[in-house]
Amino acid sequence: MAGGHFIGHEEVGAELATRALGRLRVPRWRVDRIAGAIRLHMYQYDASWTDAAVRRFVRRTDGVDRDLL
Repeated sequence: MAGGHFIGHEEVGAELATRALGRLRVPRWRVDRIAGAIRLHMYQYDASWTDAAVRRFVRRTDGVDRDLL
């Protein structure tokens, strides 16, 4: 574990957040968006990505950063 990160920490963090937000009775749609943002926070952008690759990434993350709270 270097710098507080370990392989798969984004999945573990998303699961912990899902449980905590569930206990707080946060609406499910909001929990899903927050957990999704946590899961995707470690993406590695590479300047060699094609336009199609960027579009796929945007589609995968669409809605994650909007209306979180």
